[in-house]
Amino acid sequence: MKARIEDQDVHVGEFTISIDEIYKGEDVLDSLPNNRTLTTPMESGMCGPITLDTGKTYIMTANSFDGRPMNINFCDFFAEEHEISLTLLRGLSGEYFNNCDCKLPYLWDDDTRRGRLRCRRPRGRCSSDAICSKNTRGRCKWQSCR
Repeated sequence: MKARIEDQDVHVGEFTISIDEIYKGEDVLDSLPNNRTLTTPMESGMCGPITLDTGKTYIMTANSFDGRPMNINFCDFFAEEHEISLTLLRGLSGEYFNNCDCKLPYLWDDDTRRGRLRCRRPRGRCSSDAICSKNTRGRCKWQSCR
C-alpha cells in the first residue's frame, strides 16, 4: 500500500495513517473495523519496532490477522515513496505476474548455467532490494527496487 503517516505514539508502537493506494488486499482492508491504525511490535524479538516519520509517505506491506489492526515489522517491505523505483511500482501494480516463469537459483546451484528465464545469483549476499524480472528483451535479470 501507499500510505502517509499522519501521527504516531512511539511508546506503544502505533501509527495513524491515511492510505493513498492499495496494491493488493483491498478485501482485507475493507473488513477491518479500523483501517487508519498501523502497529509495530515494540520488542526486537518480534522484529520491531520500525521507525516511520510523521508527514512522510511510504510504500509498504503490512498484515492483519483476526480483525486486528494492520501490523508492520522488519520482515515487511517499507520505504519512503521517493526511494522507490519505477520497476517496483509497476510490479506492485500487477506486472509481477508477468515474471512468474523467471527462475531463481538456489545458493548451492551451479551459477554458470544460463538461460533466458533464469536469474543468476544476486550481487552481494541478498536480493531484498531487487527483483528477478524480465527486461525489455524478455530475459530474466535482477532489477533494483530502489
